[in-house]
Amino acid sequence: KEARLRLEEVEAEVDLAHVRDEIIDQLSFGYRQRVGIAQALIHDPEVLLLDEPAAGLDPVQIVEMRELIRGLRGSRTVLLSSHILSEIRQICDRILVIQEGRIVAEGPEEELAKKLRPGMRVRIQVRGGGDRVRQCLAAVEGIDDIAGARQEGDQATFLLSLSKDVRDRIASALVRGGIGLLEMSRADLELENVFLGLLEQTGAAG
Repeated sequence: KEARLRLEEVEAEVDLAHVRDEIIDQLSFGYRQRVGIAQALIHDPEVLLLDEPAAGLDPVQIVEMRELIRGLRGSRTVLLSSHILSEIRQICDRILVIQEGRIVAEGPEEELAKKLRPGMRVRIQVRGGGDRVRQCLAAVEGIDDIAGARQEGDQATFLLSLSKDVRDRIASALVRGGIGLLEMSRADLELENVFLGLLEQTGAAG
């Protein structure tokens, strides 16, 4: 009886109840992946290791698998091994970078990016010319660098390197200078660049 109850719990957890009576070989690849996860869950492990769970899935199945994994992690530790870094970014709250069996780095994505490049980067889009923007921001303490502008009509985009979070001061300085701030957003490193940069730092790349 307990085994039957546990089976029903797992079927519900991975959304397999409606295909309970189907032959596994006749299920879609996505559902066969779910069956594999169900087999791993049946004994209610504290740690669940998933190796490339999205490999071979179509776009719809990838989204469904992503939601499934998110649902699993609340009650146990889920270790996800994957070379698809965009999937890792959307699912995981901590990242382990492993090269040749050695842990190169570990932590949340933002923390790993800071190890590679301290401080933060901000992208701003303004209405106005580059010289005026630089003049307005020259007195803002915490701005280390203002990268060259990309001008499109009367709008320009700048990339700012900050030693601390002074986004409120940036906005205030631009407003005082009569420059229209159209957009301000974080410009963090892509996970792929963080991954490669960390490997290069440790001499493990290549």
